[in-house]
Amino acid sequence: MLLIQWHVRHRILVAVLLIVGLSGLSAGWAGAMDQRARSAQRFQVAMAPIDSLLLVGQADQAAAEARSRLPEFGEHPLWGNQIRSRLGLALLRTGRPEQALPLLEDGVRTMPDDAMVHRNLAAALMAMGRRGRALTEFQQAVGLDPGNPDLRLEFGQTLLEMRAYQESRKELLLARQLCGGCLAADQALARLFLATDDDAAAIPYLQRLFAVAKDSCTRRELLGALHRTGGWQDLTTILEALAGPPLQTDEARLLAEADWQLGNRERPLAWVLARENPEAPEARPAPFTARDDALFWGTVALNLLEGGYLQESLAASDLAIGLDPSNTTYRHNRVAALQQLGRQEEAAKEWSRLQELTGNPQAQGGED
Repeated sequence: MLLIQWHVRHRILVAVLLIVGLSGLSAGWAGAMDQRARSAQRFQVAMAPIDSLLLVGQADQAAAEARSRLPEFGEHPLWGNQIRSRLGLALLRTGRPEQALPLLEDGVRTMPDDAMVHRNLAAALMAMGRRGRALTEFQQAVGLDPGNPDLRLEFGQTLLEMRAYQESRKELLLARQLCGGCLAADQALARLFLATDDDAAAIPYLQRLFAVAKDSCTRRELLGALHRTGGWQDLTTILEALAGPPLQTDEARLLAEADWQLGNRERPLAWVLARENPEAPEARPAPFTARDDALFWGTVALNLLEGGYLQESLAASDLAIGLDPSNTTYRHNRVAALQQLGRQEEAAKEWSRLQELTGNPQAQGGED
């Protein structure tokens, strides 16, 4: 009986000691966890201003902030790598890829599954002209995060810079699909198709860009592509809809050429009439930037000549010749207008001047 009581008392004592021991371990574990949580919170607080400065484009300040945090977190096995990686990105964005490179390479070694670390290293390598290795890093970044439209877009733009046009097209189209038809993808695709002389493919993207931004650069590229593909009606619609500053000289020339290609005589007739009789109800001044442009008036003259408006064509030819007396095309058209008007003597004199300019007495007169 005494032996049984001793065993019972012994088990109770062991249980009490075990409970006390476990309580001590629990308290120590909880304390360690609390310390780690506080450290993690300090790290997040330290990272926040660095990321904010990078986000708003203040890379110099972000680099300084990252450096100031290195003494505290630089030796940490995980957080140190993140701080150094942010410092590398900040240096890259301040135009110092050589200084950024070793930091970003360390980041790739310690965080090989982080797509953005590979992307940042690729950007540094591109800035240093090391395109082959940059391409490898971009491929790894895209492989780690294949649904990221920004990565796809940047990868496609890098391929475009390297003139890998087929691969670039594939990546840019996928990026556009992933981003829901974003303007950045449209812009990159327009650049791609213009670079490969595929104006017809570039036009839809340029049209979308111009509809939103209406900037002069996109307008110039769109008008150029329409001109090269014979999109005269779309070109005319754009130029007619422009408001604000006057047409540029080359845009006024395009409008005159579009009228010629489309067989539109009403506008050029109004332009000529404004020079001959400004008070006439049908008169409409020519674009200001083109009023002293020979090519503009030469195009107007040819359009009106083909339409049978001989007197008005002659007036436009006179304006063009006055601005560019040695141009044989304008004089050819003037000869043709004079001949069709029955003014043979004047046509003969103009023909003699044309022969003198060309040095070819056997040249034949008439419309060019």
